[in-house]
Amino acid sequence: MEEIATRITHYENAEKIGTEDAIENIGNMIDNSLRSAKSDATISLKGTAEIKVWEEKDSSGQIHVGSIITWTAAQLTNSQTIERNGTAAGSNNGPSVKDSRGSRVVNSKDDF
Repeated sequence: MEEIATRITHYENAEKIGTEDAIENIGNMIDNSLRSAKSDATISLKGTAEIKVWEEKDSSGQIHVGSIITWTAAQLTNSQTIERNGTAAGSNNGPSVKDSRGSRVVNSKDDF
């Protein structure tokens, strides 16, 4: 890349030398980069459940992927309960070890 940039700005006898070739090379590099570019994204949203994931290739060979996600307030409440208590809502499983240190909780994760 540096070599191409040098050729674009290289002058001999007040004339640019190799400009057309360098511009073509840069165009080819950009085309190759765009053809091989990939993207990826993920999200973690509380209260969601994945219903279906799909993948399909179009006529030009491009692969399209997607997923169907549902969200409900009940799922959100349940995930928050699990986060706070370590058990699901409606579960009768309490902590297996009683905390006898005598300290009390003055804040929660929700405070942050």
